[in-house]
This record gives sequence, C-alpha cells and structure tokens, in this order.
Amino acid sequence: MNNEESQKECRGFAGKIPVYCRFDAIVPIEDIIPNPKNYNRHPERQLKMLAKIIQSNGWRNPVKISKLSGYVVSGHGRIEVVKLIGATHVPVEYQSYKSEKEEYEDLIADNRIALLADEDTKILNEILNDDEINIDTELAGISSEAIGMLAKSFDPHNSESSIKVLFPIVILKDRDEYDLFQELKQKYGLSSDEAMFTLCLNEMTKKERNKK
Repeated sequence: MNNEESQKECRGFAGKIPVYCRFDAIVPIEDIIPNPKNYNRHPERQLKMLAKIIQSNGWRNPVKISKLSGYVVSGHGRIEVVKLIGATHVPVEYQSYKSEKEEYEDLIADNRIALLADEDTKILNEILNDDEINIDTELAGISSEAIGMLAKSFDPHNSESSIKVLFPIVILKDRDEYDLFQELKQKYGLSSDEAMFTLCLNEMTKKERNKK
C-alpha cells in the first residue's frame, strides 16, 4: 500500500500522527488520567521502541478509558510515549463497566493475557526471514540486541543476516525463577525477551553439564 492509499484509510489525526484504529474521540493528553493502581512499569527501552512504532505506523490501537472511573484501562505505555515524543493528543475509546471489580479485571487481563501465549518459533522465523516481506524487527517490537544475542548463541555458524532470531519458549516454574527473571531485568536493564533468553540459556547450560 502506497502512502496515498494509506492516507485514504486514515480515520483522523491525533496531532500530526495518523489514526487508523476506531476511536470515540481525539483527546488532549492533559485530559487523560492514568489509573493510579496500574502496576505495569514501562522501561525507557520499551517506550523508545513503542515511540518508533507509533511514529512510523500511526495509531493502531486507541487508549481505552473507563466511563465508570474516568481512568485509563488500557494504553498506559502509549500515554507515556505521547509525552516522550511531545505529541499533544491521543485517540480514545470509552468503555462501560458494571463495577470497579470488572474494570480492574479487564485492566489486569489486558496486561497478562498476551504473556500466556505460546509462540510457534518456526512460523515466526519464516516471517522474519522472508525477504519479500522485509520485516523491520524494531517496528515488530523485537530489539536489535535480542536478535544479535539469539542469533549468535543458537547458531554460531550462521551470520546474523541468515538467521535473525529464534525465540525460546520458557515457562517460569516457580517463584525463585520469577524473582530471578525480575532481577535480571532490573539489575542489567534487560528487556523481557532478553531476560527470558538468559534464563533459557542458563537452563540449557545446566542440562548440557548434567549430560557429562
């Protein structure tokens, strides 16, 4: 799709950023109220990547706001990005909730459900290595650091151009592993995928040692 065709499908603008998603209103950033109990924290690295995605691809998801409380339910990271890049407005969708309980269930589910998915790494790698599609991995939410680490560690005989990424699927088995996962992220400034990769590599190393 060329730029002219893309503009025809644009539903509006939030400041200078095109909006492609459905929304109820374009709202000034100063009128948006984050939920004070939102527990997700967004590291600088994630915000910079998200900023690049929004600036390159426009708004693909609105900020979801509760009609009950007036707080943001989904989109706290996007709100931080708007402030980071100096934008002035955001697309908003207003949703109704029967109770505070229902609102918080939706907030938590929005943060958690995606984390429970399993990735088909074969299909993912086929997409990332398809020259006709030519994915910009950062616009797909994958850091260049993670790609370099994974490519070199999983297949040292291949160059980074021939194998972009192979994501491990790891299940955190207990509280100790979860605590280590969080410690790796905070102590070394790792993203979630890099911290997960480190845990996976550590587990693989243990298994290899046990074979000897």
